[in-house]
Amino acid sequence: IILCQISVAIGTALVFCFVRYFGTKALEVFFPLEKINSLRFLSNNKRLYLLSGILFFIPGTPKDLITYFMGLTRIKLLPLLALSVFCRLPSIITSTISGNALGQAQYQLAGIVIAGTVIISIVGIIIYRHISKKETEARKLAGSAGNTGEIGGSDTGPELAAAVTSDDAAESVPEAAAK
Repeated sequence: IILCQISVAIGTALVFCFVRYFGTKALEVFFPLEKINSLRFLSNNKRLYLLSGILFFIPGTPKDLITYFMGLTRIKLLPLLALSVFCRLPSIITSTISGNALGQAQYQLAGIVIAGTVIISIVGIIIYRHISKKETEARKLAGSAGNTGEIGGSDTGPELAAAVTSDDAAESVPEAAAK
């Protein structure tokens, strides 16, 4: 489990720095623009930490996409690492327990753990879709007022970061994202 957590931290840091440097164009290589735009609700600074923590915690949510998207927000690396490492822990533990149980021919235990994880994953996916749909509808309403709220096109990160919040206390995205 410790090795998994170290790997999660290293992978998260590498992806975050990569996207922070290259911006939206880096995401478009791995994910369709529609998927990237579906995470627009994470751009709200007031809810960024809470929502990303919840999404990392719930099994079945697209953690890779969330990790990539975080490089476009105002979140700092260390809080993201803490969220990623600690909130992913339940998924890693259940995977480890079920894998170990299967390896030791304890099929009943493995089945219980896997069934529980599947149920929690389904609930997590429903919650994720509900949040995403709700935020998409809010963006559409805002779009009818002249603000499309879309990520993509020619923006490479700083434009999104500038649109993320109007909070003057928030720190700006590093200039490297402008490259």
